Order: sequence, then C-alpha cells, then structure tokens
Amino acid sequence: MGKKNQVSTNSEMGEDTVMVTGGSGFIGRQFVPFLAESGHSVVSMYHMRLPDPFPKVFPVCSDLGSTELLAAPLRGVKTVVYLSWQSNFMASADEIRFEPNNSRSSPNVKLLNNLLRAMEKAGTERIIFVSAVGANRRARSTFLKEKYLGEVAVLNSKVPEKIIVRSNIVFSANTASDQFIRSIMNVMKFPGFYPVPKVDNKVAPVHISDFNMILKDLVEYEMSDSSAIVEVSGSEELKVEDVFRIISDKYASGSRFQLRGSLGDSLVPIFERRGEFYTALGPKIRDFLAIGNLKDFNTETDNPLLNLLPKNKKGFKEALKLSLIHI
Repeated sequence: MGKKNQVSTNSEMGEDTVMVTGGSGFIGRQFVPFLAESGHSVVSMYHMRLPDPFPKVFPVCSDLGSTELLAAPLRGVKTVVYLSWQSNFMASADEIRFEPNNSRSSPNVKLLNNLLRAMEKAGTERIIFVSAVGANRRARSTFLKEKYLGEVAVLNSKVPEKIIVRSNIVFSANTASDQFIRSIMNVMKFPGFYPVPKVDNKVAPVHISDFNMILKDLVEYEMSDSSAIVEVSGSEELKVEDVFRIISDKYASGSRFQLRGSLGDSLVPIFERRGEFYTALGPKIRDFLAIGNLKDFNTETDNPLLNLLPKNKKGFKEALKLSLIHI
C-alpha cells in the first residue's frame, strides 16, 4: 500500500487506534477483527498475506525494514500490539548474540528496534510485546533466546508504556492453521501406536479466545507504572502424554498405544518427517513444548495485571471436545 493511501487511511481513524503487527498471522487473523468489533480502529500490518477485510480495519503492507516508512502508518496510533516474528522457531543460533556493547544482531530484534524508534518519533504511547513463557538469555531454545532479546529491546526503549506478555502455547480448535495440534497429529499417521517425546514438564495451552480477551484488556488497561510483565497460561496443567492422548482420542481412529521413554523420544522426529503436515521450515513438537514449560512459569501473585486474566478460561480437553479441527 502506497504512502498516499496510508495517510488518507489514518485520517479516518479514531482516538483508540491500535496497530497490530503480524495481522495476518495465526493470532493476528483472529485478534484483529475481535479488537475492531470491540470498538477500536485497527491498523493491521502484514508482510506476505493480505488480511481479510473487516470494518474499522486498515491493512498496511510493511516488513518493518525501515523506520522512515513506519512514520505514516503510526500517525494517530495510541498502542502497538507486536505479534510479528519472522521464521518463527527457525532462527539460527548463530544470529543470537550477547555482545559486550549490548548490540543485538538478531534479525527479529532489528525489525522490532525499527518499530520502537519509529514509535518514539511518532509519540506512540504503548507497546504490547507478545513473548513466551521461558524467554531467557540462557534458554536452550533459540526462539526463546531471541524473544528474550526482544523483551530487552522493548524495556530499554523510550516508549512511555511497555507491557511484556509471556504466553504459554496458544491454540485454537477451530482452524486449520493450528500448528501445535497438527505437529502432534503428524506422529499419529501409523495404526496402533505413536511415539511421545520424553519431557518431564507440564504444559497449559491457552485458548485463542482467552488470549484475544487478554490482549484487548491490556490495550485498554490504565497503567500506573511505565512497564509491566504478565505471564499467561491455560486452565489445565497437563502432562505431555495426556496432551497426546487427548488429541489421539479426538482424531485418531482405532486403538492407540503410546511409545514413551527413550524409544518414543527417538522416534518422534522420524515420525514427524513422515507426517502429512510436515514442512522442513515449520515448527516441530519440541519447539512448542519448549515454550509451554510450567517450570518456567512465574507464580507471582501481586501483579495487578493478573486481575485481567479471564476467570473462566477454556480448558484444552473441553475445547477439543466441543470443536472440530478442519484438516
């Protein structure tokens, strides 16, 4: 979309305008219309896929590669919800460096910094950065290390209000784009049995509708401090083998036996590569489980943002029981 269209678009927006980066991604495709239906004007930024048309939603094509080109779409925007993350889990560990001069070479963080500088110039009030439970400088997962660097960039910026949302696995049982559930279905192609990775931690997946509500409430939240961190999980704490069993009971036909321990662990990547939904660059089961580890969850109870979390969150088992994944 050209600069002329961006300027005229911004003139039509109201005072509660929100920019959502990654508006055509898994979360963005559902969050953008939800936010618009809640009364907000939304600038939906996309890079590869044009978002679906909705009232009060203004699509803007950008790759966040230039601070200068972000000036026009940011005009009149009060809050930015940052969902963009290129290559998802597939960033190279060689690109994630912690250098003495605090420079950050991560490609995703460079794009994030472009937006932060543009926000500072435009006077944008708030950024909500979606990170992940377990984001840490010493995390084994490259994805979590890069998310940690993103958190550092946000918190060190001059944007007046900063909120970090560390989320557990976000899932939706109503969409063909739910990569978490598909990653597990990939190892259930063969009759009779399927392997389960050897993972000690529990996970608590968050339903997309709950996550949408949390993000909307954070957009509208009146902050008393300049920065805040909130960690989000679902209502059910499940062992990994229980998650597999729930999905197997729902979608797999015939008797199914779990192969656990070292044997199951070694067979998971082999079965994944033979699965119907396998792509070389797509996220794998272990990628999701790395961000769902409840051992990394902060149980702090005096965080005022916790009052925003839905009281009746949708559990994983119940959501799948009531829904149908369209394959």
